[in-house]
Amino acid sequence: MDPKVLVISNTMFGDVNNMGRTLSNMFCQWEKGRIAQLAFQRDKITTRVCDRYFTITDVDAFKSIINRKPAGRALDNTESLSSSMAQLRKGGGTKAIFRYFTKRRPFGMFLRNTAWSMAKWKSQKLYDWIDEFAPDVIFFASGDYTFSYKIALEISKDKNIPLVTYCCDDFYINKGKFYGPLAKYNRWAFMRAVRSVMERSSAVVTICDKMTKAYNELFGMTKASAISTSSAMDGVTHEEKNNRIAFLGNISLGRHRQLMEIARAVIDIDHPNNPMAVDVYTGTTDPVVLDEIKNAEGIRFMGRVSIDEVTKVMQEAMVVIHTESFDDANVERVRFSVSTKIADSMRMGTCMLAYGPRDVASMEYLRNEGAAAVASDEDELASELTRLVCDEEYRKALSKRAAELGQNNHTVSANTQKLRQIIGSAVKD
Repeated sequence: MDPKVLVISNTMFGDVNNMGRTLSNMFCQWEKGRIAQLAFQRDKITTRVCDRYFTITDVDAFKSIINRKPAGRALDNTESLSSSMAQLRKGGGTKAIFRYFTKRRPFGMFLRNTAWSMAKWKSQKLYDWIDEFAPDVIFFASGDYTFSYKIALEISKDKNIPLVTYCCDDFYINKGKFYGPLAKYNRWAFMRAVRSVMERSSAVVTICDKMTKAYNELFGMTKASAISTSSAMDGVTHEEKNNRIAFLGNISLGRHRQLMEIARAVIDIDHPNNPMAVDVYTGTTDPVVLDEIKNAEGIRFMGRVSIDEVTKVMQEAMVVIHTESFDDANVERVRFSVSTKIADSMRMGTCMLAYGPRDVASMEYLRNEGAAAVASDEDELASELTRLVCDEEYRKALSKRAAELGQNNHTVSANTQKLRQIIGSAVKD
């Protein structure tokens, strides 16, 4: 029987965003009655990973400071709720507040963390809800706000529940782009809370071996281990049906400039199979980025599409692109990231072109495993693109290797088994 796991995270299980999908894939094979979630956003419930939820949103936290009533409430998966963050997007002052928070500026981060420290999040109804579920372990999906670490740590100590911490983005080595006294204070308070959580944790789960090594060194520990991102693309296999070169995903963090460079290189290929353009599917809304990408030579801007359309494009395209910026600040931000898109691509055996810095984890991973055409400079890019467009056997070989890697490292069942072992050991110890 699976241990009872209380998942503490910013986002709820679901398919609305990458973190929700990642958590859903991690626990979708767990016994549903042995999972509960405490989340700091309230989203529409789109998956059935568990039946027990308790949500405390920023709006709840702010209100509790004013009315001094306990924040948050329990709900079950029969409820259909609009996201509190979506409510904040709806114009007026709340829209400005949402935009300010999502930019993660020093004062906004300080204000949010301070509000949560004053909020009545710790309530009898929350602790009664936890007692009723009686978790064996807490699985904390960490982020970049201090308050969530304090909440996970306090619940773990108050209820004497073992803690397992999950890291899928780097917020510890990468110090961010802001400077000044307030940014330094935020950083100090954040890392103080992080170190307390790491010390308390029975195990730390990372997203890749590169992150595991870095965090074991940073925190002077040996309890970090990696579980690759899982994909639920079982039964979906790549079958090249067109000569499209496509990118699907976020084009922020400088990625749009790399796409423009790839498009220029595509135009220069002399071959009848050359699509002469890169199709870009993205939900990115930054007007400056969109203006550049829409007016770039060799780019066909396709906008946002459904998850079903994303799957179809990845399944049928000649080549799918993964790229990261060469800009120093963006390199630091994504150094340890291995995106959900890579896991999905590997599971369906997509032929992939990866273009970006050598020392970024995603590039190292794909290059070392031979599962994609990988380029880290303009000459490599031109050479690999030409070979991809002109050599069908090369594409088939990469597609086969990608499918093998997907089967070995990115299946839900294999990674669930790894997670069961880690959590089982934490409970036993």
